[in-house]
Amino acid sequence: MDLYLLIKVFCGNEYLDPRPHYAAIGIDERFVDRMLADIKRVRAFKAQVDDRIYLFEFWDYSPEWIADLGDWEDRSSAVDLLGGGGDFMTAVNDGGVALLSEKPPVNEDDPGNRTECGTRLVTVDGVKWRAVVKHTDDYVDTATMDLKTWEDVRTLLRKGENTP
Repeated sequence: MDLYLLIKVFCGNEYLDPRPHYAAIGIDERFVDRMLADIKRVRAFKAQVDDRIYLFEFWDYSPEWIADLGDWEDRSSAVDLLGGGGDFMTAVNDGGVALLSEKPPVNEDDPGNRTECGTRLVTVDGVKWRAVVKHTDDYVDTATMDLKTWEDVRTLLRKGENTP
């Protein structure tokens, strides 16, 4: 069963409006395994080839960028599975990521959701996504999901604990 990551988004331009505040990414065990393998690959390359390497960057349009969750923020059925079923908005605002069993709504007509040049940045520390907000020179970045968080997500998927 697919799950969804809801990740906090940051922008260097605090005055940019509209812009995404969240990113939603559909995941499954194969996706998580790929992220773990990519982190390990960057670490191995750094250790074996060139210790100046910090990240690999890939074109990646996995995230759906979300400017506003609207009333969905108050949805009681959407719980953070990583946090043991706690409040997902607290998880996103405190730790940058929540794991959900239902997809957050994406309003395709909201100009704050429009991005281009999506990439996935894999570092020795974890994975984050980046995009350019449409018709601007401003980037938005998700919070970084570290190796331990990816391993926790994989454990949940393998145990079949993917429903609240």
